[in-house]
Amino acid sequence: MSDRTGLLAIFIAAAIFGTGCDRTATAGPSATVRNAGLPAAQACRAAIAGQMGLAVAEVAIRDVTRSEAGVGVRATVDGADAPWECLTDPEGLIQGVTFTGVEADN
Repeated sequence: MSDRTGLLAIFIAAAIFGTGCDRTATAGPSATVRNAGLPAAQACRAAIAGQMGLAVAEVAIRDVTRSEAGVGVRATVDGADAPWECLTDPEGLIQGVTFTGVEADN
């Protein structure tokens, strides 16, 4: 397991169990999410859009979570069967981007 994958796994586990995390916002795709304008959130939005080949405007931030491991962002893309998760440092340096659903075979 790479360091990035390990950090992402720790962050996700902490977010699920609430250990050491400050879940700052949760909302549906059409709602305004507090802290969505943070550099970390915007960096994740851009990274997800880049991986999907979409415009940044097509990626909706659902929640932003801060922890010792960094800032976690969960986002949705229309048509996807599950959200994307991203981990950054507070300045927006991407640590990892993961699709939480099952990727379709082409």
